Amino acid sequence: MICKCHRAQPAGQIRIAPDLTYPGKSFAVARACMSTITSTKKSLIDRHIQEKGLPTANVHIGSVRLRCTALQLWPGYKENDHHKHNIRASPSHKGNHNRWINLTTSATKCSHSATSMTEKILHPSISQANALSAVDFRSDTVTSPTASMLQAMISSAVGDDVYSEDETTANLEKHVADLLGHEAGLFVPSGTAGNQIAIRVHLTQPPHSVLCHARSHINQYEAGGIATLSQAMVQPVWPSKGPNLTLEDVKRGVVLWDDVHSAPTRVIALENTYGGTILPLKEVQRISEFARSNNIRIHCDGARLWNAIAAGAGSFRDYGASFDSISLCFSKGIGAPIGSVLVGSKTFIERARWIRKSIGGGMRQTGVIAGAARVALDEVFPKLAATHEIARDIEKHLHSLGLKTVLPVETNMIFIDLEAAGLDNDWLVEEAKNAGLKLGYDGRIVVHHQISTEAVQKLKEVLSRVMEKKAAGVYAEGSQARTNGGAYGGRPKRT
Repeated sequence: MICKCHRAQPAGQIRIAPDLTYPGKSFAVARACMSTITSTKKSLIDRHIQEKGLPTANVHIGSVRLRCTALQLWPGYKENDHHKHNIRASPSHKGNHNRWINLTTSATKCSHSATSMTEKILHPSISQANALSAVDFRSDTVTSPTASMLQAMISSAVGDDVYSEDETTANLEKHVADLLGHEAGLFVPSGTAGNQIAIRVHLTQPPHSVLCHARSHINQYEAGGIATLSQAMVQPVWPSKGPNLTLEDVKRGVVLWDDVHSAPTRVIALENTYGGTILPLKEVQRISEFARSNNIRIHCDGARLWNAIAAGAGSFRDYGASFDSISLCFSKGIGAPIGSVLVGSKTFIERARWIRKSIGGGMRQTGVIAGAARVALDEVFPKLAATHEIARDIEKHLHSLGLKTVLPVETNMIFIDLEAAGLDNDWLVEEAKNAGLKLGYDGRIVVHHQISTEAVQKLKEVLSRVMEKKAAGVYAEGSQARTNGGAYGGRPKRT
């Protein structure tokens, strides 16, 4: 954050920011780039200290003597001997070009609010991303971090998570595990990582197989991870009624016998939500009871389980009780920049931590991103129901134009039935682009918490124009519509 007295300085040279070393307290940190310190900047720091009435100390940085508040000097510059009792120096690092020096005061609040000051130092690319996400209907993964998420990234306590020393990450893992009624959690880089680690932990010795929806993410969009990482066969099953698997579908595909010609089903993987549709709690409970009675582990790809819960399909604990493991993504519906969490029993998570490390998923100071994920859960999750309302409003407009949807609109996703309408998805994408909007593949429209009211209105106008042009024969000459294949057909869905 940049205090008002520093506004005239180039970004990145003089800043006042929350102290990274003492999270939760109102410390001010002055950062100065070693190679660009000038007497002007020295005066600005002095002015800030004088205006705020901060306790001061004299510190030598190179040839420049700064009067500033200080508990910590980084990385390893000598402090003025007269004030040694007030200053602690970190170990020296090689190379001193463009080093940053943190000058920290011990008990003084800056008068500017954390959020407003964070907003003032948003990198132009982040501000631009905020504007772009407001008009982007391709996915709920396109959101940019909010000011409060960025603030959490600055101020969260950090440690080495491979050594289980990152307090912010540990608190997040425990919080989500408690929500779902599980014993432990593990922070992982992505939903794919969460799914693949879970499958690998559940499976022990081949031959074995994993039963899942034929168009599920775990089958279609995880780069064949089940085969390569777990040496397991996938048993894809098509739902016979509606978009989701039922117990009857599972019984059709499951392999229970130990015939040497077969790969017995050891894991059933369910996805919730799938294509924006909710796998009902009662069906989950039926499948879970069947799986457990046959000693089959049951995993949930809950990347967007947040949406099912927000839609009132059941509580976190209701769904949590039916699964041996659940992977939930922070960077989809609830809009965090990075990360997912995997929950299960203590024994399961101990093994998962090992597998995570073996595939390169161990990360160090993860509190930086776990802090943002916690903010997303606390602040954005309550907004998901509103995104569902917007999706239903768009669906109503589609119906008014005579268009149908491939899947029921139950949360934040709409799939236009392009085949039934004789539409080419490229027509929609091009018309949207001309209106300053972004649409993706296969007639999919995804609503997220940063979509603007203006963008929704423009989208309705785009849909209307496409239908008008089609009726007028604008697309008829030399055009062959590329569609999504109708209900439950065509190309598999993407993230």
